[in-house]
Amino acid sequence: MFREYMKIRTPCLGISLGLLVAGAAQFAAPTRAAAQNLFVSIFAGDSNSGVVDELAGGVGTPTSYATGLTGPLGLAFDSHGDMFVGASGIGSLIELPPGNPGGGSGTNVSGPYAIYYTYGVAVDPSNNVYVGTQNPAFVKFSPPSYNSGTSISTGAAGIPAGIVSDSSGDLWVGIASPVAGQGLINEYSPSGMLMRTFATGLNGPAGLVFNSQGDLFVADGGYSGNGTTIYEFPPNYISGSPLPVFTSGLDVPNGVAFNGKGDLFESNYGNGTINEYSPTGTFMAAVASGLNGPNFLAFGPVVPEPATWLLATLGAGGPWFVRRRSRASIQSN
Repeated sequence: MFREYMKIRTPCLGISLGLLVAGAAQFAAPTRAAAQNLFVSIFAGDSNSGVVDELAGGVGTPTSYATGLTGPLGLAFDSHGDMFVGASGIGSLIELPPGNPGGGSGTNVSGPYAIYYTYGVAVDPSNNVYVGTQNPAFVKFSPPSYNSGTSISTGAAGIPAGIVSDSSGDLWVGIASPVAGQGLINEYSPSGMLMRTFATGLNGPAGLVFNSQGDLFVADGGYSGNGTTIYEFPPNYISGSPLPVFTSGLDVPNGVAFNGKGDLFESNYGNGTINEYSPTGTFMAAVASGLNGPNFLAFGPVVPEPATWLLATLGAGGPWFVRRRSRASIQSN
């Protein structure tokens, strides 16, 4: 994490701007900017209860972020920091405000629009929210009210379990099939037009996420919960080519998400764990265990460290006030 320092002389002594010279002053060491926190939907499938848990910095003991949710599965953040969660048990889209004060169950923003069993959730660059459903369709909800949904047919047999938007607003949808090897990844325009079938030969693609290079990562959890593999598709992947394995030997991987350093986090529904992998696929750590049905993952937005002022004695011409400014918005940690 980089820091920028500027010194500003007090008004009574004139004004001067310049770079701090090493050894010219001593003051408290700067703290790191706030790390991205990892969020996971917890829903074991044996009841309609569920929660969203939060892992500070993507590590440590999960803490409760939202409770009283009815079958939470997909989750995603908009540009304002609001979280959207698909509540599968009641067929609704739930909105949670930044920080979710009180840890409650949020607001049902889809209103009277009934979603037939929600799956993955995605937010595009314009803050439209898309929800996969039990039907062969996904539903688009638009700001600011989100209470009127537009159903978009996938044009393919199977369940659109996973969904993600790219930087241009195109939708990439993982379609799970009850027939082994017939799962798909389709690309759709922002209006919902099928553009192409990007990949075939999967089983139950659920979690989908892009890295900063534009590679698409897909957690193939399996239609009946027997998946073991995460795939990494480069932008120039040709449909029908061998599936490019990122890592395998997993236990029903459902969720995938990247932190700011490019490490991939994946959730295993089968054994209740969350693991971290390097960008090259090297296992780094089991960051959480003992979870009762971890499903989808999402990293929250980076909150830059507020600027603070420190009084430093620089000798000649002092005192100086030193403004410490985080660059988390330039390089996340």
